[in-house]
Amino acid sequence: MRPSCIEVDLSILTHNLKLIREHIDNRPVMAVVKSNAYGHGLVRVAHLYEQLGVNSLGVALLEEGIILRKSGISLPIAVFGGVLMEQIPELLEWDLEFFVPSTEVLNDTENLCKAQNRHATVHLKIDSGMGRIGTIAENSESLIASALDAEHINIKGVCSHFACADNPDDPMTLEQIDRFLEAVSVFERLGASTPLRHIANSGGVLYFPQSHLDIVRPGIILYGVYPEPACPRILEL
Repeated sequence: MRPSCIEVDLSILTHNLKLIREHIDNRPVMAVVKSNAYGHGLVRVAHLYEQLGVNSLGVALLEEGIILRKSGISLPIAVFGGVLMEQIPELLEWDLEFFVPSTEVLNDTENLCKAQNRHATVHLKIDSGMGRIGTIAENSESLIASALDAEHINIKGVCSHFACADNPDDPMTLEQIDRFLEAVSVFERLGASTPLRHIANSGGVLYFPQSHLDIVRPGIILYGVYPEPACPRILEL
């Protein structure tokens, strides 16, 4: 069998990011580079996005974040996936932000940071309807209050994930936005400043401008692919 390779035209990725930025009125961007940058080459693509001035990078796994740090990436990197207790020391060691989906993970993180006299930078994950990872929106006050009380936790963001934003006609997405914003309002009710709010994935970026909030998380559309074949083509990616 002969070896094969794929050539990636980085100018096309640059073009796609430019179109997305124009579409979101130049809001901050967390460029998602999980799964080897969707097969385009994790390290090279991450360095391109850093050069293009994105605000942060998103990965699914701790290992991906470590690879990027070892390659010299200095941008903030957020790890989306579930966090195991034994992974927290490495997340701290490599200066990686991570999603905190529950008070249990929050308490584990606080206790470990306290023992090591360190601080963790986290994004609180709210489940607004995806049913995958996060604290149910209606129960968010307990998570938020605990995070605000934690002395070794820096709350950088509060986030959620859409279940079906790929379909611009599905009312579920608007319901999720409402649930998420209601959950986030707990910060104000508790007299605290609200951290970065983010919920817009590729579908949200494309079809739901009310979801763009403080920062967006485009993923597959960065690489010129629409989330579903039937998605309306509103950008010439």
